[in-house]
Amino acid sequence: MAKGSGLLFFLLLTVSLLFPKTLYPSDELNIPTLPSTSYVNAKLNDVIVSQRLDDGYYLDIPKAGIFDKIQDRVDPFNIYAYMPVIYNRVAQASGTGKNLTYLFAHSSSYVYKGTESKAIFANLNNLIKGDQIILNKYGQIKKYQVVSKKIVHDVDLWPLTQKPKEETLVLQTCWPLNSLTTRLIVTAKPVEVIAVK
Repeated sequence: MAKGSGLLFFLLLTVSLLFPKTLYPSDELNIPTLPSTSYVNAKLNDVIVSQRLDDGYYLDIPKAGIFDKIQDRVDPFNIYAYMPVIYNRVAQASGTGKNLTYLFAHSSSYVYKGTESKAIFANLNNLIKGDQIILNKYGQIKKYQVVSKKIVHDVDLWPLTQKPKEETLVLQTCWPLNSLTTRLIVTAKPVEVIAVK
């Protein structure tokens, strides 16, 4: 961890423990849905299995038009570690435990070192309960189903520090677009594992 990041982590953890409630109840969330210009009407077999993408780690969310590479083991508390990663791909937070996969990416574009970043999670809010999320980790494909969606304060670390008893996938991005103070949290549970290799 970078110098000073331990103190920042402690401060954020303290605030999240003191104020654990979300801004909005997860099941009563009524966030306006953006029209998806990049909606991909793709099936699992059309996108991942037929391409045999067993050379890396990929996220596929057909409803949101998301298909991108994931960089694993990214320190979510070190801006110098995660910012270059989420500039153009999805990051998996390091040290999240055996039952938690925590992915994060930008929802808005910004200029970084003279070029514009990718807003990979711009359509993440379009997901609703029951929608499909697919992870392909070096040829092992896991299908997940969305179970909840909520908005939390940026200092609420519970989604990242939770210790679920069952396998859980969490996707996080800044929301609404260009927000620096709130985060959209989408939670999903596994429904199927497909081995490609």
